[in-house]
Amino acid sequence: MTVIIKGPPPIRAVASLRQNGCIQVYALLWESAYMDTRIDKRRKISKKDRRDCGGASEWSIKALAGTLSLGERTVRNAVKTLLEYGFISVDGLIPTGKGSPKRLFRVTPPSELDNRRAAISVMGTESLDSCHLPRTQEFLDPSDLFEEDSDFNDFLEITF
Repeated sequence: MTVIIKGPPPIRAVASLRQNGCIQVYALLWESAYMDTRIDKRRKISKKDRRDCGGASEWSIKALAGTLSLGERTVRNAVKTLLEYGFISVDGLIPTGKGSPKRLFRVTPPSELDNRRAAISVMGTESLDSCHLPRTQEFLDPSDLFEEDSDFNDFLEITF
């Protein structure tokens, strides 16, 4: 299965959304995703079994806004609209040492837009704000997860 972005972006479809900044944001994400190619380097594999991947780009909302000379609110609204219509998806957050995390955006290939929209109609729209990095990592004590089972412990002592 190959996920490398090929061909021209669907700019007309993005322009029909009539959201300020959508075209600029989508064009920049498309260009970044187009440059992202990771070829499966395993030998002796047929073309249909190769796992080439790509189509991802790492951007923060702040960096998109700075690069495009748009406001952060405009970029955030454009990204939300692109998410809602399935042109992009958020695969996660990548922490940075400098502050705001970068989002890993994946551009949906034009051939997969209908499938993506069908999935959105069933599962709902991704939220841009729903994936946050935890500020502090809490570790659970394993003893909190399981209650003490005396019968099981007695079985272990007898058996072993």
